[in-house]
Amino acid sequence: MRLTRCLLDLVVLRPTIVTQLTALGERRKRRNREALYQTFRDQIAAHHKYLSTSRRAEFPILPPLSGFRALPVMQMVQKTELDIITLGQSFSLTHIVPESVKKPNTGKGKGKGKGNGQVGKNPRAVADVLGGKDRIRSAFRDNAVLGAMVKAQIGKWVEQARKDLGAMLNQPPSSH
Repeated sequence: MRLTRCLLDLVVLRPTIVTQLTALGERRKRRNREALYQTFRDQIAAHHKYLSTSRRAEFPILPPLSGFRALPVMQMVQKTELDIITLGQSFSLTHIVPESVKKPNTGKGKGKGKGNGQVGKNPRAVADVLGGKDRIRSAFRDNAVLGAMVKAQIGKWVEQARKDLGAMLNQPPSSH
């Protein structure tokens, strides 16, 4: 009698349970994607700081952080890395053709990540999915094409800034 009653309750409540579990799954996906996005924003900020301090001779003038984030190469790398990781695959832009495409965390560790590529709220789980490394900096450090793209786009930004400043000061553009 009790088992029949429980089964009837389950049949009646099943649509509600499925709807709530689906909504919970979507919230977790959004939260995970936002955590990864914030991690990449932080990594781009760290790369900007690295260029402005350690590579000052090569980049004497840099756009402000907001302009640096707006560079097409920065947006491309961030979006590509984010899309690939949230698809449940780990891939590095250090090679144009990936050497390997693998699942991030199989969930066999000490509970840091979940086997389905989800990250959860734990910041260490974000690092676990990212392989514990700064993917943005390693992408630019290990890939000469991406490094050249950054250099070219910063150069274009500098030239445009000089033209805009000259126009504001009513001076003709100079050739550098």
